[in-house]
Amino acid sequence: DLQADLHARTHATTWQQRQEDYDRDVLGFGLNVNGKHNFLFKPLTWVLGAERYEEKTLYKYADALNNGQFTPTTLTAGVNGGSGSLKRNLKTNYISLFAQTEWVLNPYFRPSFGIRRDFIDGECDRRGLETRTGASAQCGKMENFDITTPKFGFRSTLWPGLLEARLSVADGFALPSDAGK
Repeated sequence: DLQADLHARTHATTWQQRQEDYDRDVLGFGLNVNGKHNFLFKPLTWVLGAERYEEKTLYKYADALNNGQFTPTTLTAGVNGGSGSLKRNLKTNYISLFAQTEWVLNPYFRPSFGIRRDFIDGECDRRGLETRTGASAQCGKMENFDITTPKFGFRSTLWPGLLEARLSVADGFALPSDAGK
């Protein structure tokens, strides 16, 4: 039966579907302590803090589906145009510590300094059939990232209650691609 044969497999002349599902759980919280003291007879304000963030994602991916069902092309991961399937739990943990000060030398010059330390790790666990190949199919423990980022700046009150200028320079970072994580 030609009609049954067309529905049983997908190829360049038939409709193919892709399915991606993301089920995310996110937990985060933070705590900081603020203070103000005189240092060399000038006001010094400061903040110390910590943050915790955890993200878990159950990720499902399947390509070359027919009416939402796996086909031989789905399972062959790259053969005949199929991209394979993935079913995995991804977990990323972030812990951050930070501190910042501002010293009011006069209304026109208030220098500040901050520093932040981030600790990032994670893992990937397979949760079912996976037929995808290549770099995007890798699954395991993520490399640990420990990153320190400084911040320097100053503020100036140009017109009290109306106009204030701020200049700051901060070092940032980006995590690697999904395959790298």
